[in-house]
Amino acid sequence: MPANIGQDGKMSNGKVTNDKVSDANRSELKLYYRANQIPSPPTAILFGFQQLMVCVSGLLVTPYILSNTACAGAATALIRVKLISTTLVVAGLSTLLQNTLGVRLALLQGPSFAYLPPIFAFSNLPEFKCNVSAHEEVPEEDYLLRLRIMQGSLVAASALQIFIGMTGFIGLITKFIGPLTIAPLMLLLMLSVVGTIVDHAEQHILSLVQVSVLLLVAVYLARVKVPLPVIKKRRISFKALPIFTLFPYLLAIGVCWLISYIITATGWERPGGAARTDKPDSTAVLREAPWLRIPYPGQWGAFGFNTGVFLGFFAAALASLIESVGAYHACARISDERPPPAHAVNRGVLIEGVGVLLAGLFGSGVGVTTYSENIGVINITKVASRVTLQIAGLIMIVLGIFTKFGAVLATIPEPLVGGILCVSMSMVGGVGLSSMQLVNLKMSRNVAVLGFSIMAGMVIPLYFERHPLKTGLTELDNVLNIVLTIRMFVGGLIGFFMDNTVPGATRAQRGLHEHNDATADEANNAPDAYSFPSIVNKVLSKIPCTRFVPFLPNLHKPQRITPSEPPPVYNFSNTAPV
Repeated sequence: MPANIGQDGKMSNGKVTNDKVSDANRSELKLYYRANQIPSPPTAILFGFQQLMVCVSGLLVTPYILSNTACAGAATALIRVKLISTTLVVAGLSTLLQNTLGVRLALLQGPSFAYLPPIFAFSNLPEFKCNVSAHEEVPEEDYLLRLRIMQGSLVAASALQIFIGMTGFIGLITKFIGPLTIAPLMLLLMLSVVGTIVDHAEQHILSLVQVSVLLLVAVYLARVKVPLPVIKKRRISFKALPIFTLFPYLLAIGVCWLISYIITATGWERPGGAARTDKPDSTAVLREAPWLRIPYPGQWGAFGFNTGVFLGFFAAALASLIESVGAYHACARISDERPPPAHAVNRGVLIEGVGVLLAGLFGSGVGVTTYSENIGVINITKVASRVTLQIAGLIMIVLGIFTKFGAVLATIPEPLVGGILCVSMSMVGGVGLSSMQLVNLKMSRNVAVLGFSIMAGMVIPLYFERHPLKTGLTELDNVLNIVLTIRMFVGGLIGFFMDNTVPGATRAQRGLHEHNDATADEANNAPDAYSFPSIVNKVLSKIPCTRFVPFLPNLHKPQRITPSEPPPVYNFSNTAPV
């Protein structure tokens, strides 16, 4: 006979509690810091800087691309500096908002590549096609017009995600999103960046060195502890710390960046080589960057608008939204948290929409999305504290304001970016596969859904890349060609549709588990990973109308957990990395 489970989630026989089971899972996962836990300030700063270094390629690539499409001629380096500064500030603000008011998991927000196809299409229009050289003087009004059009169109497109988050539409379907949706999405996300990885890695053998060093410190030396001096009670003592597990990316990037500098200074790398730290574009950004610059809304002037760009951004926002929901579930899984409840998903989408709005107002050119490669970092470092990402957001804002320091990041050679992406995205794919342990893979129905969604997610986008739709309506063509060529969107959507329409499996066999949106912790006004701090919960619980707000936790009518519906216990110990 099962023991009764009270509202506090504990079994009344005193032998076993859900808290103890959760603690056991944490021990198996060996997480050093969970979402609500706070490392010491120096350690948290290092963790935050490490997360920044992993996503640095995404933060720098889009300003480079946009500065070229702006067609500024001789002013390209100056525009590039401003775009890098703006992108860092917008990404920092969005990351702070997401970790403080959004899903409240350790998530990093950065520029989304899904917004680039409509920009390319826009720049190829006859009236906006760039026909000037990089050294030619261009009237300021000409290139600012392009930036203003992208700025205004992005502001208009941000309304989609804000509306979906506020109305709670996306939260309604989260109960139908399971491993057979998440796994194809995450695997296709990994596969979709293979070309990008090769583009970076093939430039120099240093990328292979980066991969080797990163695997060495993150996998082979993960259990090695290094004695380091610590000061305690005014005495210096030595304490063995797992620095290879905690800071693998910082160590690997630092070592390879130093190698790049050495071969540049000694002349081992030929002038103009991919591994040099003094490439003309990078040094131009560093030279032109002012010491202090504060980006502000409307910095390019009055907002413009273009219907084709707006519809393209609209499609990109939709694709980015689906990708982010998958990232929320993946991050929860790695962080040893329950699947994100509806209110957290709604709030995450809403805050991400606010991030897209900020990107439009400030003029960074593209919207923001959740970076999955940073979720892979959590899988390696076992650090899931949201504070570390809040600090990463603050660091990005500081680097964006003090642009001379932010421009230093532009000297990181591209081959190193390929190595970083290779390892971090492989972890994302591994997480997608690990989610399938909750699914009954002995059923041919589940295997068929998984296999077909992955295959269709590769075949359909490749087909439309080779044979773009031509309906005769340019704007419609742009929207459909963007959506149908995003692999994780197509595969995730097909997996979601088939998993919820193909009969023959129960929710448990599909890897779906029932869970109450109002948890036992919330019932006691003690926040879990997704709810706000206790003092905020107390205020919300006293405002009756908050129960009808879809992006706020319902603290008014907590559901009592009964023996017949115990909360699911997820044991991911078998999928934890070495």
